[in-house]
Amino acid sequence: MTTEGSKEVLTLRSFLCILIRSQTTKNPLGFIMEDAQMLDQKIPAIVLAAGRGTRMMHTELPKVLVEFRERPMVEYILQAIEKSGVCSKPVVVVGYRQELIREVLAGRVDYAVQMEQRGTADAVASARAIVEGQSEHVLVFYGDNPFVRAETIAAFANAHIQSGAIITLAVTTTQDYNGPRASLEYYGRIVRDKKGDIVRITEYKDADDQLRQSSEVNTMMYAFNAPWLWSHIGKIQNSNAQQEYLITDLVGLAAAEGVAIAAFSIPTKECYGINSKEELELLNNRDMPA
Repeated sequence: MTTEGSKEVLTLRSFLCILIRSQTTKNPLGFIMEDAQMLDQKIPAIVLAAGRGTRMMHTELPKVLVEFRERPMVEYILQAIEKSGVCSKPVVVVGYRQELIREVLAGRVDYAVQMEQRGTADAVASARAIVEGQSEHVLVFYGDNPFVRAETIAAFANAHIQSGAIITLAVTTTQDYNGPRASLEYYGRIVRDKKGDIVRITEYKDADDQLRQSSEVNTMMYAFNAPWLWSHIGKIQNSNAQQEYLITDLVGLAAAEGVAIAAFSIPTKECYGINSKEELELLNNRDMPA
């Protein structure tokens, strides 16, 4: 354990170097780990895939079925989850044109249905009946992130379990918002207090100009203590620019309670999202991350 007030570092040399910072009301948690190991337990993984592909000119397709390098986008994150070993059968949250997603993925995954697109927290809540009680932890991914690697997911899950945090966020720090990093501009910004502890995530639409210049962004990959998640997800309000129930608001609830929140830093090139036709064309011309 670290001494009072010290920073904690978790080194995962087998896959990537990360900085993990846990915050508690008393003593921070700290570990040194030489190798990322396979999990000795399976963790339910929820993949959000209920949205439309309107901004990519595919108005008839669910967004996750938009083709990226000759495969539906959702195939990449599912393959990474499966290869990581964290979960043998993810739960995919479907909504718009769900029959098309079911046709493509068939029995490879379990399905939860979000009847109305009311936000990411509502989407996660729709999977509760399937995953609750399976584990003390829950992982949440977005179905439109084709770049994250299996090794990163395994390291992320291990870091969450080792830290004992209530929430672990995958974050990245970008040098700018140009070129392939342009997609990161519209990601939520990580907000820390003077001690460096995470206090909230502010979505781009709700951020002022100064906060939008911040370089640390939320990459939309989460790990939760499952009992805490299910006891708090119903407390989220839709008082934001989008008028949606957002999973990011759980971070503010956790910070207000003074429970542990951890940040797991991942390479920026694994965080690129695809939210428009222009981003799809740009990233189609880039190599997948090594």
